[in-house]
Amino acid sequence: MLDLQGMLPALTDGDVPRFRQLYQAIRQRILNGQLPADSRLPSSRHLASQLQISRNTVMQAYEQLLAEGYIRGATGAGTFVNSLASDSLQQSSTVQDSKATLPGLSQRGQRLSQLGRGGGNSQLILAPGIPELDTFPWTEWRRLLNQDIRRAPRRLANYGQPQGYLPLRQALADYLRESRGVRCDAAQVVVTSGAQQGIELVARLCLEPGDRVWVEDPGYIGARGGFIAADVQLQPMAVDDEGLIPDAQAAAPRLIYLTPSHQYPTGGTLPLARRLALIDLARQWNCWILEDDYDSEYRYEGRPLAAMQGLDPSGRVLYIGTLAKVMFPSLRLGYLVLPEHLVDSFCRYRSLVDYHAPLHTQAAAARFIASGNLLGHIRKMRQLYAARRDYLWQRLLPLVGSEQRCRLPEAGMHLCQRLPEVDDSALSQYLMTQGVGCRALSAHCLQSPARGLVMGYAGYREDEIDRGVSIVQQALEQRPWQR
Repeated sequence: MLDLQGMLPALTDGDVPRFRQLYQAIRQRILNGQLPADSRLPSSRHLASQLQISRNTVMQAYEQLLAEGYIRGATGAGTFVNSLASDSLQQSSTVQDSKATLPGLSQRGQRLSQLGRGGGNSQLILAPGIPELDTFPWTEWRRLLNQDIRRAPRRLANYGQPQGYLPLRQALADYLRESRGVRCDAAQVVVTSGAQQGIELVARLCLEPGDRVWVEDPGYIGARGGFIAADVQLQPMAVDDEGLIPDAQAAAPRLIYLTPSHQYPTGGTLPLARRLALIDLARQWNCWILEDDYDSEYRYEGRPLAAMQGLDPSGRVLYIGTLAKVMFPSLRLGYLVLPEHLVDSFCRYRSLVDYHAPLHTQAAAARFIASGNLLGHIRKMRQLYAARRDYLWQRLLPLVGSEQRCRLPEAGMHLCQRLPEVDDSALSQYLMTQGVGCRALSAHCLQSPARGLVMGYAGYREDEIDRGVSIVQQALEQRPWQR
């Protein structure tokens, strides 16, 4: 029988109960081989006497070890280290703890992980896609959240519908018809956990592995990741100042992915003639169009353009949007507008993924939209963002000169400054270490050789824009990433 007194640490009073401390100490010594297989442990009475603790404490520790399979008990014979567990653990310990001995990612997994952004850093400045958060009507938002939780705590705490909270779908349908010209009703709206999930749902349910998908080049990295996850073939399509260039001679796709109201990241707006041409091609080829309308509300020259979905009477345009840009990113609410015959299938699959977004935030968002708060906030932000866009554009003049300065974007929350002679990937990585979140334009390209920086302005004050541009200018002058 083993003498455990010299092997175990002193048990102390604290947040961890003594029986738990004893259990953990014995378990660790089994795991590291100090207590070999078939070793007989002291009786609970004897160990309690050795450690000067209560017998109940030892019995509780033994019971936990027994339940987890570390020890076994034999009536009248004693308590022993379980040989099966010990042998397996000792065999495992002979193999070096090295990543090289473990299965690795699939090739698709490696591609997807390289596209991702990791943990992110909310302290970066000039990062694209970040809205103004300080002036959001937080007091009204808290009031709506609290009211809904007080009025219907049981209903909002239970499971909801995969399609989304009905009042939110109704509010979104009304909003999209009025502000974006989308042809829909609440029955066609599916509430998602952000626009990215909407892209994933379309890719999984509307495409077969190997199907061809037209994507803008340069284009949105998140969409590319969603399609790669569905194991489809990406066909990069050239983009000019107006957006994607239709090509009737190209191989027919199963789906065309577009950001027509504000091409990401270059900023072009797809003209009516191209929209109609793409809808006609989709009809000829019997394929889908996925319209990503991610920040179309922020148009600074005239009214926002109507959505492409409203031009298509056949229902081939699937429409996707998000509340992250018009409200705040952590809300994690987006939406899909689908032909009615697809809705049930999407909801059934959605129930396998995450079922639905939190009901209390859906309920508050529904009332926030229906009350007119969303439209009021958008109007206010449109003025603020236009001023910040102009300020950043002017600040870029000494950085690149008037001949190279980017075109003033007509819409959106970012601008794209071309830097053809610069290793934009190395520059972007260096800027991240300096607290600046500009993205490399080349990272958004599949075949296009474009280089530059995608710079956000919406969520940043003038002093933050000044600081970010100064860091970029100093980096371009000194090129520290080349040392």
